[in-house]
Amino acid sequence: MAIDIDTPTLPREFLQRGVDALSRGEADLVVGPTEDGGYYLIGVRRERPELFTDMPWSTPAVLSETLRRARAAGLTTICLPEWFDVDTGPDLARLQASLVDLGPAAPPQTAGFFRE
Repeated sequence: MAIDIDTPTLPREFLQRGVDALSRGEADLVVGPTEDGGYYLIGVRRERPELFTDMPWSTPAVLSETLRRARAAGLTTICLPEWFDVDTGPDLARLQASLVDLGPAAPPQTAGFFRE
């Protein structure tokens, strides 16, 4: 399982759902989609280089292309809930606002960054 670094407020339960789905054999592929067409998490039960080779990385087509390839390979796929990642200035402002909503549950290092 690979997890991005630009979703610091991602709920832990989303990660746990992905781990559980793979470890219980409920899916061959688990994907956590982001609002911009990518994903914050991808996990596979076994090596699947065809999901990653010649992928149009950093484009809005990453998620849809990954799912297309998974269907073509006959993989059982689970999509986790969608979440936002931080790629742009407006995304950063959204992150800052979301930290206020989280209060003491906010990621401490991320919240500290904004306090400074």
